[in-house]
Amino acid sequence: MQFKNITYALALISLLTGCVTTTTGPMPAGKNTYVMSRQEGAFPSGNEPLMAEVLAEASVFCSNQDKV
Repeated sequence: MQFKNITYALALISLLTGCVTTTTGPMPAGKNTYVMSRQEGAFPSGNEPLMAEVLAEASVFCSNQDKV
């Protein structure tokens, strides 16, 4: 019974891992230029505020670089 529960838990974790939103960046793209991207998971709902999230991350990055 314990093995069965562990198997179900691992299967659920594996399925959910494919549904996460991923961020790439900031990656250098030239002098004082960086690129960031954000991608929805496997089953997007259409409610993910991707642009707002990536702009917030970019703002934090720029603040840390004293570029704001």
